[in-house]
Amino acid sequence: MIKINHRLLTAILPGILIAMASCGNAHAQLTCNTTWAQGLQFGTVDMNGNSVATSSANLGFSCNNGSTPTPALFCFSIGQDPTRTGYNPRYMPILHGSVSGYYVGYTLYADAARTQVVGSLAAGGNAPPLKIGLTVPAYTTTQNIPIYGEIKPTSQNSYMGGQNYGHTIPVTLSYMAYTGAIPTCESPQMKTLSTTMYVGASLSNTCRIESASDMSFGSVDGILNHNVDSTSAITVTCSQNTAYKIGLNNGLNASGTTRRMRGTTGYIPYELYQNSSRSTRWGNDSSSGVETAGIGMPQTLTVYGRVRPQTMPGGGNYQDTIVVTVTY
Repeated sequence: MIKINHRLLTAILPGILIAMASCGNAHAQLTCNTTWAQGLQFGTVDMNGNSVATSSANLGFSCNNGSTPTPALFCFSIGQDPTRTGYNPRYMPILHGSVSGYYVGYTLYADAARTQVVGSLAAGGNAPPLKIGLTVPAYTTTQNIPIYGEIKPTSQNSYMGGQNYGHTIPVTLSYMAYTGAIPTCESPQMKTLSTTMYVGASLSNTCRIESASDMSFGSVDGILNHNVDSTSAITVTCSQNTAYKIGLNNGLNASGTTRRMRGTTGYIPYELYQNSSRSTRWGNDSSSGVETAGIGMPQTLTVYGRVRPQTMPGGGNYQDTIVVTVTY
C-alpha cells in the first residue's frame, strides 16, 4: 500500500506543478480594499479667453501586503459621459434643470506636462488607462496618484456661457502583484475595485470689443443734393450662446437725438443704421440697440451711415466720436 501511494504521488505532482505554472506571474499576497478619487474642479473658466484652464486631483488606494515588498501593477480606468462619449476631449454636460444639450470639453492626463491622455480599458489603445508600476511596501500601504485636467477654449462651440457644468464618472482600479515580467492592464488575473469621480466647471459670461473701424463719408460739394452713404465695422467676441446687445450713443455733438459732425464753421447732421436700407436707426437704448448671441469667436457687425441732402455750412473737416457699448 505504501508503494502504491508513492506511485500515485509521483504521478500527480507533475500535474500540480504544471497547473501552477500556467497561472502566470501573479503574486497572491497583495489585497487592496479601498480606492478613491478626489473631485476635480476647474473653478470659473473664461471660454472667451485664449488661456487654457487647468486643475488636478488625486486617485488613490489602500492595500494590505505580506511581510515582503512586492512589485505590483495598478491601472485606473476612468469612464466617459454616457450622453456624449469621448476621451480626448471628454464632455461634461450643463447643470441646468430646463436646458440640455450643452457640453464643455476637457481632457484628463497622467502627467503634469499634459501629454499622456488617460482613458479606460474600454477605449482600447486610443486612450489607455493610467498605468502605475511600483513596489508595494510590506504590510499596509496607502498611495495617492495625481491626475491632471485641462480645458482648451479654442474650437469649442457646444457650450452656453454663464452656466455650471459637471458630471460623476466611474473609476475602476485594476491591480495585481507579480513576479517576473510586468503584466499588462488587460491581464485576466487583475483584481478590481470601483469608485466615482466628480468633474466640474463654471463658465463665465464674457464679451470683448475687438475693434471698431472709422466711417468716412469722403469729400462733399458745397450743396449736397443726394444721399452720401458709408459703412464701418464693429467686431465683438462673446462666449458661446451669451446674449449681448451693442449700443451706439448719439456722439459728442448731437442736437436732441440727431447726430451731427462738427467742423470749424458749423455742423453736418448724419445718422447711423442697423440695416443696409438705412431704415432702422442704431441707438443705445433697449429698443434701438442690436441684439445677438455669441459664438465663442469674433463676430463682425456692419454700421450703415448716411448724410442726407442738405446745404453744407462751409468747407473744412467735420467729425464726431461715437461710443460703442456692449451689454451682456
